Amino acid sequence: MKNINLKLMVDFIDNASTEEIFEWPKPDLHNITPYACNGNTDGLTRFGHGFFPRLLDQNNINYEYINSIKSNLQTTGKKWIYVMEVCGGPDIWFGSNPNSLLSGVSDNVLTGVRDNNGIIVLYASYEGFDPIRFDIFKNIKKELEDKKIPSANFCYVTGDQKSSFTYKEWCEANNIKDKFHVICYNDEEAVPFYKNRINDRRFNCFKSEDISVKPEKYFLCYNRRPHVHRMALAALLEKYNLIEDGLISFPDSTFSEGFPDEAELNEKLENLIDPNTQPHGWELIDGNEDTKKDILHYWNKFEKRLPLLVDIDTLDDNLWERFDIIPYKKTFFSIVVETLFHGNTIFLDEKIWKAIEARHPFVFVGNYHGLKKLKKLGYKTFHPHINEEYDDIKGPGDRMFKIVKEIKRLTSLSFSEWESLLKTIDPVLDYNVRWKEKRSVVGIDNFIKEVDSQR
Repeated sequence: MKNINLKLMVDFIDNASTEEIFEWPKPDLHNITPYACNGNTDGLTRFGHGFFPRLLDQNNINYEYINSIKSNLQTTGKKWIYVMEVCGGPDIWFGSNPNSLLSGVSDNVLTGVRDNNGIIVLYASYEGFDPIRFDIFKNIKKELEDKKIPSANFCYVTGDQKSSFTYKEWCEANNIKDKFHVICYNDEEAVPFYKNRINDRRFNCFKSEDISVKPEKYFLCYNRRPHVHRMALAALLEKYNLIEDGLISFPDSTFSEGFPDEAELNEKLENLIDPNTQPHGWELIDGNEDTKKDILHYWNKFEKRLPLLVDIDTLDDNLWERFDIIPYKKTFFSIVVETLFHGNTIFLDEKIWKAIEARHPFVFVGNYHGLKKLKKLGYKTFHPHINEEYDDIKGPGDRMFKIVKEIKRLTSLSFSEWESLLKTIDPVLDYNVRWKEKRSVVGIDNFIKEVDSQR
């Protein structure tokens, strides 16, 4: 990593009592962690569990702790950067005063930003919220106006890979001239998931090819949170008798983070089938009654199987960073069901990166043109060996049905046909692993330069 003269001030939106500045790199220090800087500071302990410091640590980026409240922030030279890691969704970020986005930021920091000595970075690179649906751009603009913060001194970092384009369109539509910065960056791509293998003790190795496990099923399909698009996919897999063909995880109704109630399920299912209609709550949409009834019928049938577990005893714990290679070795391909499936966003979460590190071909159940974006980032996908025409279908319902049709075809192949197919696409799998390793370095380097350029 090249030396970058950059100061970071860090705070969590949900707690205004601790504010920190981190500076990296420091020439005479190497691989400094927050604990090494000042282990008795509660703010540092909390900061050490965040996504942003993990990004720094995993990529050997050095930084130094400075107390923002006690320090003189009226600096000269390059601006310092104040990083706010998000907690929860936009409905929490933009609560009513005094709990608005910037209400917890100290006067010391706000004065420094107003005086052009620093910038604020809202860091949500591990989330891909639809900026239009949640009025993110509108709410940020209002916050900046209320706090008299120059737009040029604010930067929104998001895992939505199209937000910079969406923001440009939004500004043009609303005649916005005074713009803040929007950077699209998914820091989960830089996470070395393979180093967090949960089965290393059993196999004492790091290369998946060293594990002699043969496929027992066709596909692997992880589902932790019961999002409606995951419920719809499960129902369709049930309808076409595909459940027994795969290793599937899915919680039951006792799941600690909850299931959608009947009204929410109906409304979101309506929107999934046809996003152009207005939500009707309990009613069925004209023209879609049979489709919706069909999905609900097979969901009820699938629900009797729950819970379904693959590699852990409970889905209550969020093990997003953990990695078990065995289920991948026991199957031929992954059905990667992303956190988001429809909306004005493209979000690639940890499940796609894990499949790549596992050298596992995949069917992508995510946002419209998600595969197109993945290829734009330099990765390769599997068309024509896997029919990926579904990626060009904008309507979420039609895209889902096309995806399931391809899963049906893939599970109709014999095991010997799949073994031959894997030999054909093996170069793509190898390439993606190597490219992710390269992107982990180049991506973070480009991200830091882009943030640094805003100063």
